[in-house]
Amino acid sequence: MHRKTFLAIPATAAVVAGSALVTSSGVSAQEGTAVVFEYSGAEQTWVVPGDVCEIEVDARAAQGGNGGGGQTINQLNQPNQLNQGALGGRAVASVVVTPGETLFVNVGGAGQDGGSNPGTGGAGGFNGGAAGGTSDGSGGGGGGGASDVRQGGNALANQVVVAGGGGGGGGGLDGGDGGSGGGSAGGDGGDSQDIPPATGGGGGTQATGGAPGTDTPGDVNSGGGGGGGGFYGGGGGGGGFYGGGGGGGGSGFGPAGVSFESGVQPGGGQVTLIYSVEPGCDTAPSTETPPAAPAQPVAAAPRFTG
Repeated sequence: MHRKTFLAIPATAAVVAGSALVTSSGVSAQEGTAVVFEYSGAEQTWVVPGDVCEIEVDARAAQGGNGGGGQTINQLNQPNQLNQGALGGRAVASVVVTPGETLFVNVGGAGQDGGSNPGTGGAGGFNGGAAGGTSDGSGGGGGGGASDVRQGGNALANQVVVAGGGGGGGGGLDGGDGGSGGGSAGGDGGDSQDIPPATGGGGGTQATGGAPGTDTPGDVNSGGGGGGGGFYGGGGGGGGFYGGGGGGGGSGFGPAGVSFESGVQPGGGQVTLIYSVEPGCDTAPSTETPPAAPAQPVAAAPRFTG
C-alpha cells in the first residue's frame, strides 16, 4: 500500500473545492472537496489523503442504448415508445476509509444503439452492461454499465457502493423501452407491442439478476434490449417480430444509510468522492496507564516517654 498525504488525481478526475451535490428529490452529498471521475473505459484509482477518515460517495450509472429501427408511429397507428434506452441510477453513501488506502473506481459506459438492416445489437456499456440482441431486421440497444467504488481490492466482492445501469431499448418498430437503472432494484424492461408481445427483461434486485424476457412465437425479426449492469444486472429483453422487449435495469447497493434514485443519469456514468480533512482522525486514543503520583512525605508523630 502506498501512503501519501497528497491527493492522487487520475487523468479523468477533477477536484472541486467546497462543493455540495443536491437534487430536487433531496438526495445530497456532504459539503467538502470533491474529486469527480468521468467515464474512461477502464478502472481508476484514488489514494485517500492524510487526515481523511470518511468520504461521501455519489455514484451515477450509465444510460442504456436505444433499439434500432424505431418509428414515431407504431403498427397500430399510435405514438411509439421509440425503443428508448433507460437512464442510469444513482447511489449516495458515506464510507469509512483509512488515510493512504487505495480505492478502485469504475465509471459505467453508456450502452450503444442497436442497428437496423442489418439488426446488429448495440454493445453493452463498460462495467456490466449487456449487449442488445441481434436479428435480421433491428437490433436491441446495449445495457448501460454500473458505476461503483471498491475497497480492499478490485474484485466484485469488494464493491461498497454501486449504482445500477439502465436497460437497453428493444429493436424494431414496436420495441419496448429499457428498465430504469436502480435504485435498490432495477426497473423492468417494457414489453413490445407485438401480439402476443415480446416481454421485457426483469430488473436486478439485491439478491439476484433480472429474469430474461420471452420471445414472441414464430419469426424473430427484432432483438431485445440488453440488461443494465449493477450489483445484480437486469435481464435481457425477448425478441419479437415487430419489436423486441426492453432490457431490465441493474440494481444498486450500499452500506447502511445509502440513498438511491432510479433513472436519473443520461449518457455515461460519473462517480464523485467528497471529503473533508479532519486532523488526527486516524490517531488512536492513548491506552497507556498514567504514572502513579509520587509518594508524599508524612510527618512523624512525636513520641513521649513517661
